[in-house]
Amino acid sequence: MQKAGKLIISERYSRLLVQKYQKLSSHFQVSDIKPEKPGYLFGSLVHDAHKNSFFSAFYSNARNLRHGFSSQAVLASVDPPQTRDQDVLNTQLTEIVLRSKWSKETETELKTLNFSLNEGHVMHVLKNLKGNPRSAIEFFNWALEAMDGKLSSETYNSIIVILGKKGYTTEFWGLIKTMRKEGQNIQEEAYKVILKNFDEAKLVKDAEKLKKLFLSEPESSSCDAKICTQILRIVNECDWSEEASKKLGSLDISLSDEMVVRILERLSASPIKALNFFRWVSQELSFKHGENTYNAVIVLLGREDYINKFWDLVKEMKQEGYGIQMGTYAKLSRRFSKRKMINEAVDLYVYTMKSPNKPSDHDFSMLLRTLALNIEQGLNLFPRAIKAFEDSGHSVSKSSVDGVLKALASIGKLSEADKILKAISASGLQAHVNFQNLVISVLCRAGDLEKASKIFLWVAEKQGKADAATLELLVNKYCDLKRAGDAFTFIKKVVENTGIKPWHTTYKTLVEKLIGQNRIGDALKLLGLMKCHGFPPFTDPFFEYIPKSGTVDDAVGLFAAITVKNLPSTSVIIRMFEAFLKAGRFNVAHDLLSRSPGHIRNHADILNLFCAMKPQGAAA
Repeated sequence: MQKAGKLIISERYSRLLVQKYQKLSSHFQVSDIKPEKPGYLFGSLVHDAHKNSFFSAFYSNARNLRHGFSSQAVLASVDPPQTRDQDVLNTQLTEIVLRSKWSKETETELKTLNFSLNEGHVMHVLKNLKGNPRSAIEFFNWALEAMDGKLSSETYNSIIVILGKKGYTTEFWGLIKTMRKEGQNIQEEAYKVILKNFDEAKLVKDAEKLKKLFLSEPESSSCDAKICTQILRIVNECDWSEEASKKLGSLDISLSDEMVVRILERLSASPIKALNFFRWVSQELSFKHGENTYNAVIVLLGREDYINKFWDLVKEMKQEGYGIQMGTYAKLSRRFSKRKMINEAVDLYVYTMKSPNKPSDHDFSMLLRTLALNIEQGLNLFPRAIKAFEDSGHSVSKSSVDGVLKALASIGKLSEADKILKAISASGLQAHVNFQNLVISVLCRAGDLEKASKIFLWVAEKQGKADAATLELLVNKYCDLKRAGDAFTFIKKVVENTGIKPWHTTYKTLVEKLIGQNRIGDALKLLGLMKCHGFPPFTDPFFEYIPKSGTVDDAVGLFAAITVKNLPSTSVIIRMFEAFLKAGRFNVAHDLLSRSPGHIRNHADILNLFCAMKPQGAAA
């Protein structure tokens, strides 16, 4: 069995990482085709057509075309860039626990992951098992044994909150008994949640028992309860003073870690008194503070008036080798957000992301949402938060970005999304790829195509990260709103000023929509672009439109757009004559023939067509 902390990357997990990053890298593709200068594609097309003697014979309007146009042995993480994705690992753990009823097979499967279990894993998995108490207690018991019973009060309180409801009271009280033996106490926040659950479920006896336990302590700890009560009475009598220190000293007391935490929690309304007591026990009683007591006091100091003392204590805690617990982070983050302490919320997140136990993806998404809801303060803080997330080996998901946009929409400030995008992009962060595409998508759905187009062009020109998929989304939205002409103007600008190569499907859709809206000239110019990008010409819509409603000039324009080398395909020309004649437009077909060069006028197949068709009933 391998020692805890040894870094082992399983073959299974390696494959998962490869799949994840392949998916990410392949999702955003950007063409490397670039015109040498604006208008190059259009200019070269028209220049070649102008030199061609075939088109000169038509007193061609081709020159007009020049105006067109990205249990013990269980797994640990390694440092970036080989960072093991802890969220993926936590997801694997949760999936295994939830897959079926707990059994020896479940434990065996957990062990095959080859990781070193830590309290961060336990907390994250329990967070995902809130709706499944049975699986939660089975996993907790397994984790407790795997870690030799070394779980903190924070983790114990997380599991009793999950069990503190109707149907699980037996397990709840059994765990409370275990907690008492381990010297663990119920935290005030957990107590309030569980008591509310008991009251709502009308579990009167359980509610009364819980109150007695929390407020007066069980019989075995009555001495500790009396000491805590005496201390609280002295501390709360008046402001902290030398006299208060002497009174406390006269008690001749010995305090445990849990007792100090309990007293600090009871002093939540007086953070300075709590801090003074925290200092007093270490100075006067030589009490050695641990992670639990440090976390208990920084929770109280995390507010506007005491923020400097808060950070001083956080630094001191780090020097002592302790970190911010996830429960503490959650409480502080919620408070900072509620009180609009936006800078502090980001500072806390950045600091905690450098710790062994990092906030989850959900915590990150909630922070971004907070920044969006407070956009005036939060705009310039997005890059800091995202950088901390990316530096830990993560990639910002679309769901996180979607949360930001929904938050902006909820306060009527969706139009501010481009400012966030620019702030992120200016910092060179990878997140702007997902962000920009989703911003454009949301703006498209909202019908704000002008802003969406502006953002796309800005991203493509300044960042070089826009992709053909997002371009197609924009073009389709223009077409849905019967604005094919605007879509053509936009795609022309994109091709002339960026290196993006539109998809073949994008071209085909736009050609059809342009012809459907009687914009034959724009559709012909688009064919020229398709040819320059190496796509075969999409001529079917033209052969449906021109013979019925088009002109000789339209037919000549089509020939110019699809010409390869010096001449258009003879079969294409024959097809056009045949279509005109079948549509009964003999005079138009004859006019086209009269303007054709000699080898076309004398072509046997074309002459046979005209001979076979009679001008009777021909339409002009």
